[in-house]
Amino acid sequence: MVCRRSPSPQGLTPAPAQLTARCAGSCYPADPQELIRSFAAALEKVAPLQKIPHDLRRPIVPHIDFRVNFSLYAETYALWRDANWFPSRVIVLGVGHRCPSELACLPVGYRTPLGEVPAAHDIFSALSSSCPFPIGQETRGFQGEHSIEFVVIWLQALRDLFFPGRSFTIFPILCGGFHQAVETGAPPLPTSPETIFSQALAQFSQDPDTAMVASIDGCHVGPRFQHPFAAEKKVQAEVSKWEKKLWTLASSETLPEFFQHLGANQNNYNFDGVGVLHTLLAGQNLRAKTKPPVQWYEPSDQSIVSFSRGHLLPIK
Repeated sequence: MVCRRSPSPQGLTPAPAQLTARCAGSCYPADPQELIRSFAAALEKVAPLQKIPHDLRRPIVPHIDFRVNFSLYAETYALWRDANWFPSRVIVLGVGHRCPSELACLPVGYRTPLGEVPAAHDIFSALSSSCPFPIGQETRGFQGEHSIEFVVIWLQALRDLFFPGRSFTIFPILCGGFHQAVETGAPPLPTSPETIFSQALAQFSQDPDTAMVASIDGCHVGPRFQHPFAAEKKVQAEVSKWEKKLWTLASSETLPEFFQHLGANQNNYNFDGVGVLHTLLAGQNLRAKTKPPVQWYEPSDQSIVSFSRGHLLPIK
């Protein structure tokens, strides 16, 4: 279901006037000066590139706790520094960890210790006009969603460090796991709201000043994620092999095979980027180019989370 109106007004949750950072003071410093210093130090460790390898407008970034792996973020966002490029609008596609809908949009601003970022209302208006169903009815799950917050704070830090005086707007989108498509092992139908929305979103793909950030982690395996087994070395190797194949199929040209692969084990490894990747790949001619996933193993509960970084690139 995609953001359809609830049967009764009591079922609707009022939209927040503004989203507010919740991870300041835990995942990153709450003090603005200390925050900037920590982000600057991470970026300084990334050697500048003289030649930019490809289109940078559609980065794939993790939303793992910064304390687990801060460098993957820095390696991705440093490319904007090296290209001397910063967007004026950013569409953030995050994972709706607490959102009951497969797709939801919320045209509101975001406040962090580094200030407020206004909403891209023009994007919401354009998408609303292009979709024959309401796209902004579901508001649950946006407040406190770290897959959005981590993108916003990185953008603000990058701007303040290298692009002072620049402003940008954001448009947050939350995507679910597209469970029905996974169950059937086939992508959503061309007439489905999921596909129609992705095609509507594609109207912004050629804008040189708009970025589309895919904020996703990879697999979630072990007792912490309700698996009846520990994610020990053999399991880690199996997950790595499965995820490597999934990424090779993350392309507009191979979306059916992508969902076949997910459906073969019913996404038992809980790869959380299904909805985000479909939303970008189904409306545009793109392929994923990523670095090998990193697996974070937590001995206390014998579970792993994988995450990677990369970009979605046009298929030539």
